[in-house]
Amino acid sequence: MSFSLSLFMKAQTRRTAEVQIALESENSPGAAEEMGIASVERPRGVLVWLHAPDVTKAHALTKLIRQLSEDWPSVHFLVTTPRNDRIPFTTDALPRHCFHQFSPAEVPIFVENFLKHWKPDLAVFAGIDTGPITVLCSSNSRIPLFLIDAKLDARSFSGVRDRFSGQRSVMREVLRRFNYIDTVDASSAKALSALGIEGSRITISGPIEEVSTTLPCNEEDRIHLAKTLVGRPVWFASNIPKVEESIVLNAHMTASRTAHRLLLILSPDSSQRGSDLADEFAQKGLRVKLRSLGEIPDDETQIYIADTDGERGLWYRLATVSFLGCSLAAGHAIQSPFEAAGLGSAILHGPNLGTHRKVYEALNSEGERDRSAPQPNSPTDFFRSLRRTNPRRWRILHGI
Repeated sequence: MSFSLSLFMKAQTRRTAEVQIALESENSPGAAEEMGIASVERPRGVLVWLHAPDVTKAHALTKLIRQLSEDWPSVHFLVTTPRNDRIPFTTDALPRHCFHQFSPAEVPIFVENFLKHWKPDLAVFAGIDTGPITVLCSSNSRIPLFLIDAKLDARSFSGVRDRFSGQRSVMREVLRRFNYIDTVDASSAKALSALGIEGSRITISGPIEEVSTTLPCNEEDRIHLAKTLVGRPVWFASNIPKVEESIVLNAHMTASRTAHRLLLILSPDSSQRGSDLADEFAQKGLRVKLRSLGEIPDDETQIYIADTDGERGLWYRLATVSFLGCSLAAGHAIQSPFEAAGLGSAILHGPNLGTHRKVYEALNSEGERDRSAPQPNSPTDFFRSLRRTNPRRWRILHGI
């Protein structure tokens, strides 16, 4: 262990007492799981642990687990997510031989409690947001580690660096603990290589959301908003970068000339831009509501800015048509079309399809799943199976 990593670990250990006191005082099953105290017994046999940073990623993982369970019926799966009271994880969707627990807090003793009980034979982390303590403790326990859905652009790099206390050397050493890293695009692979990750460990497979057809949402919020918006045409502009804002706004104003009650739900590519965007639109004389403030659109609202994370499933359910942002300007990573299509929202997009081009093309034909999966004789076999997707036929509307 390097000197910088040793200092980082010691600094994190100082948090143990205060976090432990807070969780123990809560005295709830969720708090106990955050301290690594399991609520169920570990099953006998091979156990694969899959961790998701949020509920949306967790539901994508359950689709993968269903596919893998058909190939390896004797393998057990454990899915962990951080505690999230707003959008609870639906355990009813879990396949057979699959368990759910809240992930341990980023405190060494809690992660060690978790690992001592579950003893996973393999760990799969979805997204670059996985806590460094969890990765380091797992690696020290000699568990084969896989990182999938890894995206490392300027914004995510900044967030990851903050979790490593700004130390590039610590981030490099933590990422080197992974046996394999599966990235969403070539730029992420290049960024990882620049950090010193061996090219033999890096592959490019696109976002994991491609295998998920149902994003979760808060059902009470959906019912309330559906009643509020009854009779109004609604369209959703998802993951909109600054360069596309004026295009989306002009399209909305043009469409509003014939559909006077049309509502635009706009989700910027960064939730932190929501307030500034609302001010900008208000200065242009538009009537705007902001989701992060708890505001609800009324009959006079023209634009509803959805500046909260993890709620795309809600907006796709409410919108008849959805425009997928980052598809008009080159150099941006467009999101998977399966999210919107899986919830019945017709899709609009521009010419920039990036790594999803083949996926969009494949949506017009029924994809047959490869049934000749390798047996789980090694971590490599398992990792290869994770990359398989099951495309389905959906209606795609091209252009905007």
